[in-house]
Amino acid sequence: MSTLTLPRATAALAAAPRVAPGLLERLVAARARRAEAHVRHALARQSDARLAALGFSAAEIAAPRQGRLQLPIHKPAPTSA
Repeated sequence: MSTLTLPRATAALAAAPRVAPGLLERLVAARARRAEAHVRHALARQSDARLAALGFSAAEIAAPRQGRLQLPIHKPAPTSA
């Protein structure tokens, strides 16, 4: 009965040179960048009161005003008790 040795298989994959991203990966990345730019612009247009009503903290409200908003913003879903 033969046995497959995984350490050699994973070592060979780790040693393989990194291939440049394909067309689909580049298209998806470009679309994600455009979507993030749209979100940043939309958030920057909102008033502080509106962002606070949406659940943003003071630091999160200041970020788009200063051009340092990091996306994605992960907010926990509200739980109903």
